[in-house]
Amino acid sequence: MSDPAVLTSVDDGVMLVTLNRPDAMNTMDLEMLQLLVEALAEANEREDVNALVLTGAGDAFCAGAEIGEGGRLTVATFVRTREERLDRRGWSTRVAVAFSESDVPVIGAINGMAAGGGFSLALCCDIRFLG
Repeated sequence: MSDPAVLTSVDDGVMLVTLNRPDAMNTMDLEMLQLLVEALAEANEREDVNALVLTGAGDAFCAGAEIGEGGRLTVATFVRTREERLDRRGWSTRVAVAFSESDVPVIGAINGMAAGGGFSLALCCDIRFLG
């Protein structure tokens, strides 16, 4: 069984949320988007969470959307059903809304590349630290 695409832990009032696909430069797939929304909801529901820190595992923060197996563009990358395309767009919107409606401040610990959707994810954070 593979590791989850998003790891969470809480310590001393801070929820650490780590994008956990380092071999794929933390590219966002549907599972990661869903887990991000769940993590933000959990942070807002918990009384013991006063802030959330978002970072990436490995050398990249997030290289954007997963575009295809092994990072290669294939016909299958573009030929999806209408429902699949709308579902992916819907989850991207849900992530942005979850950030904007969060009562808990979100701190971006941008530890490497933030490209495409990863840059947008960094911009969703209330405060960003680069390093």
